[in-house]
This record gives sequence, structure tokens and C-alpha cells, in this order.
Amino acid sequence: MIGTSFGISTLALHASHGTITPPTVTVFNFTAGTLPAGVSLSRASTATYFNASGVLATAAAHSARFDHDPQTLDAKGLLVEGGTTNLIAQSSDLSTSAWVKNAFTPSQNSDVAPDGSAVGGWDFGSGYAFCGMSTTSGVPHTASFWVKANQNCTIGLRACGTSGSDTEDVALTTSWTRISRTATPASDAPKFLLENRSGQGFGVSGLEVFIWGVQVELGTVPSSYVATSGSPVSRASDTAGISGVNGVFDVLVRYANGTSATLQDQAVSDGWWPAQSSAWITSIELHPQGSL
Repeated sequence: MIGTSFGISTLALHASHGTITPPTVTVFNFTAGTLPAGVSLSRASTATYFNASGVLATAAAHSARFDHDPQTLDAKGLLVEGGTTNLIAQSSDLSTSAWVKNAFTPSQNSDVAPDGSAVGGWDFGSGYAFCGMSTTSGVPHTASFWVKANQNCTIGLRACGTSGSDTEDVALTTSWTRISRTATPASDAPKFLLENRSGQGFGVSGLEVFIWGVQVELGTVPSSYVATSGSPVSRASDTAGISGVNGVFDVLVRYANGTSATLQDQAVSDGWWPAQSSAWITSIELHPQGSL
């Protein structure tokens, strides 16, 4: 997919002793919402991102995702991430048999989920709700989910465990929040479990919760949401590349989190893409070799 061009060409600066021609710097800017000319992206599946309105949207296969902070609506640049599989069979419909529930019953209220859909609430007594899954034991997995409660409180979360000792405290608020935890399962069949039993040290009274977008995946960071409705679902990896520029450059990569990376002596040819330290890239600058 090719978009519009954005770059900096050679400039001529006139000084008192003649003309100074600085070296050319080529800039690929990813904050304008379109792919710059010379940049392509492919992905063999749909994928989610937050649009400029802060709503979780779904991009078609092979479409670039220009992500935003759902709270501030700040642009985060181009989202480029690896593939993953959501191991939770039912990511948002907790009413199905995939979820085992105790003192966890439908409430009379509903709310608007991060994707703009309606989601029903749950009266959460001194009980639990869990969904089993199939994982690889001894390997880190990351669990994430969006939650909103009718009060600020603390409940338990067993992100990917098999016993009460695997339970961690999680703070709930009255706003939608994506919570994530990383754990290493001790078996191939752990549970994602929400805990409010008083016998386990919780027991928040009068608690109503809205739960949406539960995800458990391999790795140590949560990736973009993958919806499921009966079985695990995979998202393909993004494959990005730069074409039309060839040579050896010093490269400056800027990320949405304010960090940057300098990659020196990079041999750039068609299809090249920098090794990333974050999934959200705001710009890539190609500088003359030896200038950074």
C-alpha cells in the first residue's frame, strides 16, 4: 500500500564565502494518517487499533493502522507488530459456557465497550469467574482485559495460573481501563480468573463490573486486541518495508513513547525496515552515513 510523499531534499544555504550544500536527509513521517510514498505494509488478517475518535476499530487485511491514545486522542503513529493468538475462546461474551461463574450474575445495566458496542454488567459477589485455556507451560504469557466498575476497589486476578498463589491484586476504577499482567504458567491448562471471594482476601460488597476484551497471548507485553467468539483466533504479523532508497545510512527511528533509536551504518535496499524497540513508530529518518 503506497501513500503520499513526505521527505526533505537537499537544500542550498548561501554563506558569505560561497554556497554550502548540506547532505540530504530523507524523512518518513507516520503521524499524518497515511503511508508516505516509498513505504509499504502488508498483513494477512484484520487487526484492531484506536481511531482518531478513541474508538477501537478494525482495519482490513493489508491496511496500515495509525493508532491513537484512547484517552488523550494523541496520535501514536504507525502500528507495526508481530503476529499473535488470543488463547481465550470467548473474549467478550462472559455469558457463554466457556466462562465458569460463581456469585457472578448479570446485572440490569449496560455500558459502551471500547469498540462502541453495548456490553452488559455483572454483579460480582463473593465468588469468581474464569475461562480455561491451552498454553505452553514454562513460557511467559501476557493477559489483558478492559474493565470498568461501579466503585474504586481491588479484586484478584489469576492471569495465567492454576492456584490461589498465582493471584495478584488489581485495582478497578469507574473508567474503562485495560489491565495487563505477565505470568509463566506452570501447566498447559491454566485459567484466567477474576477473584472476589472473601475467603481469598477480597469480598468487595455491592460490586458491579463490566468486562470486555479478555486476551491471553505468548510474550511479555500486551498487543492489539484480537476478538474471539468460540475458539482462539490469530492475528497475522505486520510486514513493513521501504523501497526506492538504496545505500548505507545512519538511521534515526522515533517512537510514540518519546524514545528514539540511532542505527548506524544501515544498508538500506528495497524492503528494508528497522529493528523496532516499540510497536508505534512516528518517523524514520535516513541520514548520510557517519553523520549521527
